[in-house]
Amino acid sequence: MFVRGAAVLGWAAALPSLAKPFVAAHRGNFTDDRHNFLLDGVPIKLKGGQMDPQRIPPPYWTQRLQMAKAMDLNTIFSYVFWNNIEPIEGSWDFEGRNAIARSILMNQLENEYGSFGKDKAHLQAMAEMLKANFNGFLYINDGDGKSYLDGGSLHGIMAETDGDSKTVFNARDQYVTDPTMLGPQIDGEYYVTWIDDCSSNSPCQYTSGRPDATKKALDDLDWILAGNNSFSIYMLHECTNWGHLLVMTTAPSGRERPRDRVIVYVNGEVGVIDKTPATPATVMDLKQGDVLQLLVENLGRIDYSQQLKGQQKGIVGNVTVGKDAVLDGWSAYSLPAALTDEKAKTPQIKDGRTPVLYKGTFGLPGGREQ
Repeated sequence: MFVRGAAVLGWAAALPSLAKPFVAAHRGNFTDDRHNFLLDGVPIKLKGGQMDPQRIPPPYWTQRLQMAKAMDLNTIFSYVFWNNIEPIEGSWDFEGRNAIARSILMNQLENEYGSFGKDKAHLQAMAEMLKANFNGFLYINDGDGKSYLDGGSLHGIMAETDGDSKTVFNARDQYVTDPTMLGPQIDGEYYVTWIDDCSSNSPCQYTSGRPDATKKALDDLDWILAGNNSFSIYMLHECTNWGHLLVMTTAPSGRERPRDRVIVYVNGEVGVIDKTPATPATVMDLKQGDVLQLLVENLGRIDYSQQLKGQQKGIVGNVTVGKDAVLDGWSAYSLPAALTDEKAKTPQIKDGRTPVLYKGTFGLPGGREQ
């Protein structure tokens, strides 16, 4: 994958035979005739699921694909995390979890861009970049509203939708009239779970263990296939750190809360302020002459909702003591996470007051290390 400037890139890959190891299946000539996807001229329904190899240790890739094949799926949809492939500008890593370029059939131009923007010049630039670097089929995916499809669609790129299939398929039929954007229908994200904050205040929502929800999902997928359409189950395999998908909002009191996790040091003593409490916690008392240090842990960015636009990270607003005493004159430093000396001895941390980065390995059956 050679895409720059994109955090993630959607792709679909043909599954290998269940009896074979994880090797590139024959991609063939993947096209469409407006009503069907065609692989080497033969109609094919994409029965897919979202599974991201970069979130799964490579020794498990074959087993995960075999599980998908056992579900009668024939396609994997995945994100590509470019920050892992190019961690430093101009420095590339296609090994291990990043060795993901297999039998790519389709490349997704943008995902739900119409929910937040309508810049056609941006979409055109993205399309040209992908066409210059990939041979795969291009499509774009949006929600079921007219404004979503108007904003996110682009002349010459197949428009697809995600969500409740009956709603989104009808929306595309109603709102997308440019013939160069039309083709076989895909529910690009058929939700069998919901991305949520796994905390005591907001339990995760799953189809598993709920017979009514399971029946609805099966009925929906049968309906999709009966209409000669395709789907991607979202998610087929998760391994997602949910905390990296959320962002803080202003507390009800009107005070700003941190957009990340802040480890607070007062004369070396440690406390934490993060997104979990409804209001910022009082970590510890301060007195004149104390040394206050704040270590901000980057928890990533939100990837959906209107808060995506203009979101701010880290410490937003003033740091105050008491009701209105503003602390200023800060010295800010970045702390690179890379371990420069692999052979350095583990330091002896006696009091637990100093920030420390640890790197370790653990054994897996068969002698592998991760």
